[in-house]
Amino acid sequence: MNESRLACQNNAPGWNCSAETLLLCIGLMAVLPARAATDLTELSLEQLLDLPVVGASKYEQKQSEVAAAVSILTRDDIRAFGWRTLGDALASLPGMHTSYDRQYGYVGMRGFGLPGDLNTRILLMLDGNRVNDPVFDGGPTGREFPLDMGLVERIEFIPGSGGAVYGQNAMLGVVNVITRNGAAINGTELAAGAQSSQRLGEARATWGRKLDNDLDLVLSVSGMRARGEDLFFDYGAAGVSGVASGLNGERAEQVFARASRGHWSFDFQSGDRRKDDPTAAYRADPLVAGGYQRDRYTMV
Repeated sequence: MNESRLACQNNAPGWNCSAETLLLCIGLMAVLPARAATDLTELSLEQLLDLPVVGASKYEQKQSEVAAAVSILTRDDIRAFGWRTLGDALASLPGMHTSYDRQYGYVGMRGFGLPGDLNTRILLMLDGNRVNDPVFDGGPTGREFPLDMGLVERIEFIPGSGGAVYGQNAMLGVVNVITRNGAAINGTELAAGAQSSQRLGEARATWGRKLDNDLDLVLSVSGMRARGEDLFFDYGAAGVSGVASGLNGERAEQVFARASRGHWSFDFQSGDRRKDDPTAAYRADPLVAGGYQRDRYTMV
């Protein structure tokens, strides 16, 4: 086992992890080998400019050779800040902001972000393959994104119009998510997390290895369940108000598999996310049980 993570998070005052959880964390720290993360602040300017970038020109280049202002978020950044969605990570970049309407997460750039446009003006790619759906052109940045953040090696963001290279969705920018390979994982990883404010629990199991014949393999499954917060909603003149008790839950499952050798690879990503909707979608009533959105992504 190379890595294990057990997180207890909460924004509400006065909440602490249970004694059993703390003992388990101490036990895991005692039996698992330490794994040092690279501190980017210790790298020289030359080393930072040597970081690889794929999204700018569709092939790997050094950052110093890219004719674009590229921002890179590494796996160490993701682990250090505890980002659990792609939107959380992108919100850390200059000029980026996010919003959430209890249905989907939205990403805006430089003050521009139309409510409900499903991120159609940003091209989202996974290992260079388009993720924006073929119906609404939406780019998933929340739990509907079909990859656990624990499998992300780095995130590349190229701001500005990239339509000349990628087409119309790249009006505000291009996001390219690069996944980890089996050689980097080199064994089994188990991760678990909990959060009290959302009453959320999640877990991931990943195996990866590079075989003697240079075949690189990765297999990962992950899942999340959340009951959500019981929030008060008031729709003013509509005369509808009340607490959305038990109406704000969410669940998600993701499967990732890859077999690669040399310049060839076979990738499979699948995500299934259901979000209970207390605010009501089009032509539905708010604060009524049974409303939800469901998103399924399968890419090969």
